[in-house]
Amino acid sequence: MERTMNRPRWMTPHAAKESDERCCGCCEHFTDSPRVLEEAFKGINGLSSLYGCSRGDAGICLFHDRFLLPIHTCSDFRKKA
Repeated sequence: MERTMNRPRWMTPHAAKESDERCCGCCEHFTDSPRVLEEAFKGINGLSSLYGCSRGDAGICLFHDRFLLPIHTCSDFRKKA
């Protein structure tokens, strides 16, 4: 039996660029702060630089407690102030 990973129902892949108004990267729930990532993933800085290309522009949705790319979107979007 082949296993595949399914994305959560609340998360929809979004073909638009991060500059789109409704993408996770533009949401108040999303953060890509190295300090927040280090707190969430203890010791991750030992694997590589949190400022480097290894994580790209990925961050954390603080509402859903998920690590994701900023190009996604969901129904809980709230525009950053």
